[in-house]
Amino acid sequence: MIHRFDTIYKCLLNNGMEKLAWYLKNLKNDENRVQEYCKLLDDLSSIDIDYLMKIYEISKTSMSEKYHLIPPKRIVWEECNTIEQAKKCIEITKDNIKDERCLITDIKTIPKGIYDYIYQEGIDLIKNGKVGIIIMSGGDGTRLGWNGPKGTYPIGIVSKKSLFQIMCERIICLTRICKADENKIPLYIMTSSSNYSAISEFFKLNKNFGLKEENVILFKQSMLPCIDINSKSLMLSNISTINKSPNGNGGIFASMKEQGVIKDMKRRGIKYIFISTVDNPLCKIADPLFIGYSHTFNLDIATKTVARLDPLEKVGCLAQKIYKNVMNTSSEDCKLLMPCIVEYTEMGDEINNSINEDTGEMLFSHGSIAIHNMKLTFVEEMGDKEFVYHQAIKKIPFYDLDTNKIIQPKDVNGVKLELFIFDCFKFANKVYGLEVLRSDEFAPIKSSTGQDTPTNCQKIMSELYRDFLLKVNSIICNSVKYIEISPLVSYSGEGLEHLKMQIFDQEYVEISE
Repeated sequence: MIHRFDTIYKCLLNNGMEKLAWYLKNLKNDENRVQEYCKLLDDLSSIDIDYLMKIYEISKTSMSEKYHLIPPKRIVWEECNTIEQAKKCIEITKDNIKDERCLITDIKTIPKGIYDYIYQEGIDLIKNGKVGIIIMSGGDGTRLGWNGPKGTYPIGIVSKKSLFQIMCERIICLTRICKADENKIPLYIMTSSSNYSAISEFFKLNKNFGLKEENVILFKQSMLPCIDINSKSLMLSNISTINKSPNGNGGIFASMKEQGVIKDMKRRGIKYIFISTVDNPLCKIADPLFIGYSHTFNLDIATKTVARLDPLEKVGCLAQKIYKNVMNTSSEDCKLLMPCIVEYTEMGDEINNSINEDTGEMLFSHGSIAIHNMKLTFVEEMGDKEFVYHQAIKKIPFYDLDTNKIIQPKDVNGVKLELFIFDCFKFANKVYGLEVLRSDEFAPIKSSTGQDTPTNCQKIMSELYRDFLLKVNSIICNSVKYIEISPLVSYSGEGLEHLKMQIFDQEYVEISE
């Protein structure tokens, strides 16, 4: 114990944290605070302080990178009307774009024959157990006014189904569509230290929402200490605990490696990993078209986008970085272009207000919706990479060493170090975007006010379900306010033909099994 104290005390002093060192020493010498001292000493012992301060210093460089941005080019498809012609047409298309690392296609522009072929490729991969699913669920529902993990929020306006339940039931429906064995689609949930137990208990209580227990695997996102913006010292959350926060969704790769997730996926024979956040109930979990798109073009990464609403929308943007000392963007030098998602916090007026002169639309219009498909081999490589952290400067409640009180700051006072999952894009062989319809696939819930509220999400969901019914000629009366279709009934509008000419006149319509 004495040796541990000496080591940590010296480390704190060497890193300019004299005040924290003094506080630790005072705890050590106070016989009434032995328990608090031991707890804080254990907490500090678990932190590589030298490494933390090293990555903190390096993180400053990410804020001063000098680069130009250019938007991805669009895929020009070879015309194809039948699935029989598709393979040849795809090969011609691939040959035309073989030198490009970052491209995008609008889902509406994919010729029918190629669409059907790619979709079937995805179905076959899922059926044969080559696809795993990760839902990133490290956050809580505080901004929603919800006391619990965000994934437990009851978004179903009629059914009160949680985000987790909707996603799990969509997996069950997909299993049926693919005619796959129920063991073929494992679900991995990335939690945090603060919500792991609650999520685990929620799934147990609800019997995994119909999924087999061995196919629901939880793992934890790593945590990093917060750093005081002025003193550059570690912060306390209470008398004996270092203030920590999740290290960002980009920490997923190291967490997967360290906690045996990659090993489990390899054991199962998985080739592709579908990755999404928990807060978007319109997400087409393991979308066969998306999986097939990724496979057809042999992509390390495929990512979904939607057209940005306006320059101020808080979504990242798919683009390509070209560093300022590299100005040649001809095809033979395309390897110098780095695929990237530019986070909305890093997009200035020049990017946001750039206009495509040919179309009059935003030049950087491909908004990221945090849905990706990645090769397992690529993800495994990323588990060994050293990424540069980003600084998130926040208001962080802290235990004040002078007043011995927990302070709720009025201004920003601390730094959270975070990795973004799209930091890996620059290492990929190719990153292709698939632009989808916002009304079909993107209605996130972020907070209780603003645009991304549960109420707005429920309206978008209801409109989509209304469209599903109208396509099969159901009759929807004006009295209908909200419609909810269970994911167990339909994955994405299919299988509703039995509702043809059926009249719906209730205020709240629920279509369930």
